Amino acid sequence: MRRAIFTRQRRVTAFLVMLLGTACTAPLPPSPTPVPTPVPTATVAPTRYPADVVQNFMNACQRSGGTQAICGCVLDHVQTRYTVQEFSRLEVQLASGQQMPQDLLNILADCRVSAR
Repeated sequence: MRRAIFTRQRRVTAFLVMLLGTACTAPLPPSPTPVPTPVPTATVAPTRYPADVVQNFMNACQRSGGTQAICGCVLDHVQTRYTVQEFSRLEVQLASGQQMPQDLLNILADCRVSAR
């Protein structure tokens, strides 16, 4: 059981680092016209990943060239949007060649812009 959790945490960390790599190397899209943010219909408390997943991500992210601000931003947004289980499933889908969902691309772009 402990081994399965450790393996899942390593996959999630690796996937988060891959996302950051995309965020750091992809060109920024042109600045869009501001659109009002829709008001959420339900408030969902952010899911916090286990401390070792967070630490592994931050270490790997910064080693791959991300700043603490960008790495923290990506992690905060991903934790708010995805449970660890959802994110793990998403990682498997992307590893099988499926396209990255637009909401993840938006997170990456937002974090790059806010870190300027």
